[in-house]
Amino acid sequence: MNNFKLQIVVVCILVTILAPIKNVFASNLKGFVVLSSSYNDLVIADGYGSYYKIGYSWDCSSSDFSTGETFWIDTYYSPGYGNTILVQGMFDTKACTVNSVDSLNLKKYFILSDIGSDQILVEDTSGYDYLVEYGIGCLSMWRYENKYIYIDIGGYSLDGISDTIYLFDSDDECRVWSSDSISTSTSSSYTYSDITAPDFSSATASVYADSSASTLGSWQSGTDSTPFFTWQGVSDASGVAGYYVYLGTSAQDPYTYGTYQTTNGSLATLYGPGTYYLNVSAVDLYGNRSSYYYWTYSYSIPTPSATVSTDTTDTESIDSSSSTDIDLAGAYDPEKLDTALVERLSGSILLQVEEHGEAWYIYPSDSLRYYMKDGTTAYNMMRSFGLGITNKDLETIPSVEEAADIKDAPNVCLTNKIANQVRGTILLQVEQHGEAWYVDPATCTRVYMKDGSAAYSIMRELGLGITNTDLTKLPSGSIE
Repeated sequence: MNNFKLQIVVVCILVTILAPIKNVFASNLKGFVVLSSSYNDLVIADGYGSYYKIGYSWDCSSSDFSTGETFWIDTYYSPGYGNTILVQGMFDTKACTVNSVDSLNLKKYFILSDIGSDQILVEDTSGYDYLVEYGIGCLSMWRYENKYIYIDIGGYSLDGISDTIYLFDSDDECRVWSSDSISTSTSSSYTYSDITAPDFSSATASVYADSSASTLGSWQSGTDSTPFFTWQGVSDASGVAGYYVYLGTSAQDPYTYGTYQTTNGSLATLYGPGTYYLNVSAVDLYGNRSSYYYWTYSYSIPTPSATVSTDTTDTESIDSSSSTDIDLAGAYDPEKLDTALVERLSGSILLQVEEHGEAWYIYPSDSLRYYMKDGTTAYNMMRSFGLGITNKDLETIPSVEEAADIKDAPNVCLTNKIANQVRGTILLQVEQHGEAWYVDPATCTRVYMKDGSAAYSIMRELGLGITNTDLTKLPSGSIE
């Protein structure tokens, strides 16, 4: 009876998935688990010990597939060219086709140590050791010491002929250039002797802000919202391999909250006034990681000048060649500056509810509000304020079809690091044709802005009401 109920549930699920798809037979659907996803190809497992690398048509995108999740292929046995792929997207079921298939002979190997110079010492499940030299694509292999990785064996054994390493937790892969079988006694000579973490006792940091360089100290301050930080003097016997870096409003371990990089510099974007902490932890060539060290930088909004409107009539010249000056209520009053309000509304669209719904955009990079008169102005803002982003990073940020859908979108600001970093900004696809996207600061979800008219409509749709009194607390700027 229980098996009968399970069959009914499975049939119901498949009927739901297949409702919008024709010419797909539920009896032929096979489930596969995503091991890694990259642009237009997947490494997948069938759950019975078989692995495949497949390519798929443009009807699906890499954002539709998540590591560890199951999707379906219409096939009698194994994936084949032309088979239909069914995957549950954010809003509906997507269908695309398999356009390439390679069977993989994945074997599990335990990394005994990272030798350096692109070499690792690994052991198979039978206890045999190999010295493996690998190529471009697999970075920081020391992170996998005492962990398992998978290698696609092109022949009968790990010999460096058509072998490929897969690092599924980072979606990285690289070729094996050579592999030598070695005895257990010989492999012991490859173990590390350096067990000391990098030393920060002589380390210093500098900040390049406001077009000048200065040593970063406890009370260093500036008005540049995009400073460039560097640090030097970190020492280690074997050499420093890289750094974990986190810039935030508190001292936090960058290994947990930051990102890994191999350079000793970081360009920052500050989203509001206050004290920022540059947290850095170093890792040496043997994988030893230091405790984190931090320096502070105090950012303040520039005193109103030629770029900030202080006229009591709040006249904003958006484009002197195409529009006339305007008079608006809610002129900025420097004595009423509310830095907490500026920070809270960074990246937001504001609508003057006590007037005629005039729209303002608070640009995160300088914390100034800009009047968005019409579609032409919105287009100018797109081009002036747009931040370039790669397709890979853009795909990590969830999107909606219409601006009205954002109110129902889940908030991913706390779980999506890239989306949180660019919340409230206008993104431009630098690897395409400069397509523009706006990232809603409340949900960290993006929406496509086709042109100036669309941008104007979208940004008004997402606008927050604000009184004239509160508007006077926010400094304003103009696009010349």
